[in-house]
Amino acid sequence: MVNRRNWQPSKAEIRYPILDAEAYHDARLAAPGYDVYFLEQEWRDWWGDSGMPKVGFPGKAFVGFCRKRYQMKPNL
Repeated sequence: MVNRRNWQPSKAEIRYPILDAEAYHDARLAAPGYDVYFLEQEWRDWWGDSGMPKVGFPGKAFVGFCRKRYQMKPNL
C-alpha cells in the first residue's frame, strides 16, 4: 500500500538536474575512456538513491562524480 509517507516518484516523474555541454566536456577530461552518458545515468541513479538533494551546481557535481569514479577504477 502506498501512502504519503512511503510514496516515491517514478523515474518518469523525477526532475533530474540539468547538465550543460561544458559538463559533458569536463567529464570526458575527468574520466578519459569512459562513456559519459553511462556515467551520467550512474550519477542520476546515485542522486535519486541518495534522496534527491538539491544540487546547486549540477555540472560540477557530475564532474566530481566522474573524477571520483575514474580514481576508483582508472582502467576499464
